Amino acid sequence: MPEFPLIISQSIPDSLYSSLEDELKDNWSLNNISFPGKPVAWTTFDKDSLIYFECATIIKYKIEKHIKNRLRLIRIHVNGQTAAQVTGFHKDFPEDNVWTAVFFFGPFWDLNWGGEFVCANPHNNTFHYAPYIPNTTCVVPSNWDHYGSSPNHMTDRLRITIAFSYCLSSDFYDMMEKYPGIRKYQ
Repeated sequence: MPEFPLIISQSIPDSLYSSLEDELKDNWSLNNISFPGKPVAWTTFDKDSLIYFECATIIKYKIEKHIKNRLRLIRIHVNGQTAAQVTGFHKDFPEDNVWTAVFFFGPFWDLNWGGEFVCANPHNNTFHYAPYIPNTTCVVPSNWDHYGSSPNHMTDRLRITIAFSYCLSSDFYDMMEKYPGIRKYQ
């Protein structure tokens, strides 16, 4: 089993990245529909667009090379954060053998603006910080506590991430039964 977090640079080809930029350009809404009762965040409603599945597939194959197992996509979550939209530690799924791949997206990002991804390794009580670098993906087990830091006051740019969650192919139908709404790609 590889060390986590797993960092994948140049996650998707430049041509796909450019197409994703067109898809996300003006498709944002401020709401909390994905997590009722939680703070309001920026999201997009068109999560069934083929471009997300294409990105998810490319990233999935890269993860499979490291974990040496077949995976199935179970969730897509598109998120945007502006300054002061603070989130807390959370787990995406409590099960083992489920991974979250947080894909950092944006045309340009200055590291002075913050937005890093933070995760806690429960096995050795260490914290890991992945800088927000566009076209990079940070992969962690979904049952690790993690969060995305909001941008700081030095920018008015939207910090955009797309979280793809995958389970082992052998566990896919069990996950579908346990989480009936899983295929809605919240």
